[in-house]
Amino acid sequence: MIQSNQLSEVVSLIDVTKAYGSYGRETLALKKVSFRAHLGELILILGPSGSGKTTLLTLLAGLQSPTEGTVYIFGREVKEYSNRELQRLRAVRIGFIFQTFNLIDSLTVLDNVMLVMKFGGLRGKEAFIRAMDFLDRFEVKQLSKASPRTLSQGEKQRVAVARALVNGAPLIIADEPTGSLATKQGMGIVGLLRRSVNEENRCVIIASHDERISDYADRVLYLSDGVIAAPEIHGNS
Repeated sequence: MIQSNQLSEVVSLIDVTKAYGSYGRETLALKKVSFRAHLGELILILGPSGSGKTTLLTLLAGLQSPTEGTVYIFGREVKEYSNRELQRLRAVRIGFIFQTFNLIDSLTVLDNVMLVMKFGGLRGKEAFIRAMDFLDRFEVKQLSKASPRTLSQGEKQRVAVARALVNGAPLIIADEPTGSLATKQGMGIVGLLRRSVNEENRCVIIASHDERISDYADRVLYLSDGVIAAPEIHGNS
């Protein structure tokens, strides 16, 4: 019989090591890392630059394969997915948020969001209505016709969050989402992600050096020199 915690598991790493370079001159980015993430939780991976955070996120998204160990995404080992299946997975079931926003300046705010929906297979009036609803939800609907280059840093990140969530992805991966923002703006973005966990039962994994995010997290994992510490449980809303 399948246990309920297995049903809610989104990603897991089992004894994962990631090495770069040739034999004898290898650099270990991750060393025997194991953890599991479930729907309905926000996990913060804390660590300084060079600790392996970005490598860990790319493994969770199936963008790299481990040198050793096993990575599961939605209950299936990554190596069992075809490239096409992984592309589809990242278009529909995984949302990404970046420190540098990765918005396309030649497109309007609305078109940036609708482009992601197109990749996910949703077009036309339904896509337009949903995109506008998410922009409204994150208080940037009035900027729908604007170019991202005219937006403030905080507005850009709100658009980026709307874009990441609009396809209904159950897994959201965020790499330093507060790094380019002032304190109030940054914590506002984390608050939006926390709300998506509470209200929509998503799994949000944030990699950051910003310890203030700990107040919003269910678990905090400390990553240093490729080694991850045991999770710390946090109480939060």
